[in-house]
Amino acid sequence: MAITERDRIRLLDGFRGTLDDEQLATMSELVHDMSPDLATRTDLQTAVTQLRAETAELGSQLRSEMAELRSDLRGEMAELRGELHGEMAELRSEMGELRGEVSLEMARFMRLNMAAYITTVLIVVGLMFRIA
Repeated sequence: MAITERDRIRLLDGFRGTLDDEQLATMSELVHDMSPDLATRTDLQTAVTQLRAETAELGSQLRSEMAELRSDLRGEMAELRGELHGEMAELRSEMGELRGEVSLEMARFMRLNMAAYITTVLIVVGLMFRIA
């Protein structure tokens, strides 16, 4: 509510018996200078209501964005989990192949060692018969 010129004059009339003319002039100037900047209780209540509404709206937007981020994160985590399971399956397959290759190489190595051992035994036996 703005203070009108009429309101200002009535206020000054109320102080006429208490203040001298110079004080009334000062008071008149002060009331005149301050009147556009004064806020009423209703103005303040309206501002508080608006601030509360804006705060509630921002809170709602924030909750909505957080829910969206949570959803996106869950989707990305599920995708990564799927990729990881695929990579692990591929590694298991490769390990199985390597295990088979190592087994074959060990068997071949054992055959070669056995052949070398038998050959060595035969040579030693042959030498023993020659000496005897």
